[in-house]
Order: sequence, then structure tokens, then C-alpha cells
Amino acid sequence: LRMSDVSLEPVGLGLLSFILMMIGAIGKAGAMPFHTWIPDAAIDAPVSVMAFLPASFEKLLGIYLLARITMDFFHISARSVLSIVLMTIGALTIVLAVFMALIQKDFKKLLSFHAVSQVGYMVLGVGTGIPVGIAGGIFHMINHAMYKCGLFLSAGSVEHRIGTTELSKLGGLRKSMPWTALGFSVCALAISGVWPLNGFVSKEMVFHGALETGYPIFAIAAWVGAIFTFASFLKAGHSVFWGHQGPAVKENVKESETPIVLPILILAGLCLLFGVYNRLPLMYFIQPLFEGHAELSEHLDFTSHALDLFNPVAGISILCLVLALAIHFYGWKRAGEKAYLASEVIHGLPLLRTLYQWSEARFFDLYEQGVRLLRFLSKIVFVVIDRPIDFLYEQVVTWTGKRATSVLQKAHNGHYANYLAWCIGGLLILVWVFQFIR
Repeated sequence: LRMSDVSLEPVGLGLLSFILMMIGAIGKAGAMPFHTWIPDAAIDAPVSVMAFLPASFEKLLGIYLLARITMDFFHISARSVLSIVLMTIGALTIVLAVFMALIQKDFKKLLSFHAVSQVGYMVLGVGTGIPVGIAGGIFHMINHAMYKCGLFLSAGSVEHRIGTTELSKLGGLRKSMPWTALGFSVCALAISGVWPLNGFVSKEMVFHGALETGYPIFAIAAWVGAIFTFASFLKAGHSVFWGHQGPAVKENVKESETPIVLPILILAGLCLLFGVYNRLPLMYFIQPLFEGHAELSEHLDFTSHALDLFNPVAGISILCLVLALAIHFYGWKRAGEKAYLASEVIHGLPLLRTLYQWSEARFFDLYEQGVRLLRFLSKIVFVVIDRPIDFLYEQVVTWTGKRATSVLQKAHNGHYANYLAWCIGGLLILVWVFQFIR
């Protein structure tokens, strides 16, 4: 029995099955609100673990499962209610997580929130139900494994040489660690969706899919996420590599060893390769997933102009990149402050301040909310059930026992005549009872 042979309608038990499988898939991938384990693990977990699990392996498992259940098990159509639910989860994950990344002061934790945010593009793409959107979401999953591994390994290279990933203690490493800086820069541009890297292609496909659904709000959310992703990596790159030398950076810092730097450069090269020659991975990795889905594959053309790197969208991307870099470096030269301090201003903005307060209170953490719910329910059980039982045992039962004991004590007064009367009375009662038992 193959997965494609199973077909369920998302109604009744089928709907419940889809919801449970969807929760498992997006929870595995780390989409909101099942994301908090990724930032929590970023501080203490080794960089190699972060590069393998949340950056690549978990995304491959979760998003691939989500794609298969939407395409094979349940055949979720575009513009359906379940499609809108998936796109909403994806859009919220993109925007909320990228705003959390903006205010982080630790290199690895910033990357961890971007690992969450990028899941939103994958869920959004798959949720569109549009062939180009689904293909874009799956392609973004593959691309994410490349550039996010490269970014985490870059953070590991910095931590290996400096001993910390706190942005306030870093800076000026572009000269002492040029290869790490180069690999980081390429991967950062790729995750930001900058032409001609692989992230540009997969994000553009997701944008196209979102627009074709007829709900432009989801495409706008994806664009906002891309803009602020680039902004947060401007902050990270400036604070680690291009800013002023930090207090933890010594004068004799050297580049990391070749076994550390080489994987970063290989992953950066793959980001460029999968961007320029994007049709190869799309045709050999993505298109086979659509076999047996004529209603999807007939609308999927990997040779269309939409995937051509030399198009107006690419020109706009380059123009925005140059403009953003010019504004950034002009502001840096003029103000002379470290770039990450701007996150304090963002933290205090009226709308975002509430978001950050909720996040700091772990409002978006389902596990934490579940613990709080159980604590609340336990208090109700304590007041409604436990305390009445204690009262019944400690007050009613104790009082009844004491009263019964006092009555029985009067019967035992030391007079043998009374004891003999009790014995005769008991014997008469037994005789009377045995009359009915024959």
C-alpha cells in the first residue's frame, strides 16, 4: 500500500485525522505555536546539533510529511478552509518569528528564531494548494537546510575562536576571520531572498503561489518577513563582522581551522549553485513528487519566465539591496554606534512592545500554557474536591467517631451486672436473627 493509494475526505474523522497529522508535521518542523524548543535549545545545545536538527533534519521530516498529507492523503484544494488555515499558520510564523529575531542579542538565538520564521514560508507554500506554491515551499525546505546549516556553522566558527556568541562582545572579525565572514554573508543573503541565490528562487515561487490564491495578505506577510529577515542579518553581520571590535575580540584572533571553514564555504557555494541553476534541483528533486497528480503537474512549468533569474523582480531585488546597504552604512558612519542597539528602539514600538511582552511571558509557548492550565485545573480540583473531602474526613468523620466513642464509653462503666445485661441482650438479638436464617 502506497501513500498515494490512501485518500480521505477532510470531514468527520477524516478532518480530525488531518488536524492531528498537521499538528505533528508543523510541530516537527517547528512552526508556531510549536516552536519554543528551538530558541530554548539554541543557547545550550552544541552548534553541530543546531545545524543538524532544527536547521535541516527536522524541517525535512516535518515539511515533507505536511506536503504528502496535503497532496496524497487528503487532497487539500486551493482556497479551501484548510488551505487558508495552513497559510495563516505560515504567515503568522513568518512575521512573529522574524520580529523576535530582530531583538535578539545572542548570535545563535537570533539564528534559531530565523529557523522558525523560515518554516512559515514552507507551510505557506504548501498550504496554498497552488502547484508553484507547493513546489516553492518544498524547494525552500531544501534551500533552508543549506544556508541555515552554513549560518549555524558560522556562529560555531566564531564561538570556537572568541568563546562567546553575544553580539555586544563581538565585532570587527571580517579581517581576522575573512572566510567565515564570506560564508556567513552568502548564506545570510540567501536566507534573505537576495538574487541570484537559492532563497530568491524559492521565496519568489512562494510569493507567486500566495498571490494566485486570491488572498494577497499572505503574500504581503511573506514580503514583510523577507524585508525584516534582511534587516536582522544586517544587524547580525554588522555586530559580528563589520562593526567596531568588541571587548571579547583579541588582537591576535585567527581564522578557524580548515575542517571548520570548508563546510561553510561548500554550503555557501551550494546556495549560489542552486540559485543560478535552479531548474536542476526543481526538475530532479521537486517534480518527481508531483507524479500521479495530473491536476497539479499540468500547471507546473519549471521552464517558465517566473524562474528566470533575469527578470524585473530580480532588478527590484538588487535595487532594494543596494539601497538598504547604502542607508545602513551611511547611518553607521554617521552615528558610530553598533547596529544591534537599534533593536532597543524596535522593542519599544507601540504594537511590537505588546508582542514582545507576550513572548517574554511565554504566551506563545503551548507547553508553558499547558502547564499553566494544569496548575489552574489543579487549583480547582483542590478547592472543589480535595478540600471538601478533607473537611468531611477531618470534621464530620472525626466528630461522629468521638460521639460514638463517648456513647460506648458510658456502656463500659465497670459494673458486671450491666455487662451481663448486654450479653443477654445480644444473645436474644442473635436468637431473633437466626429465626429468619434457615
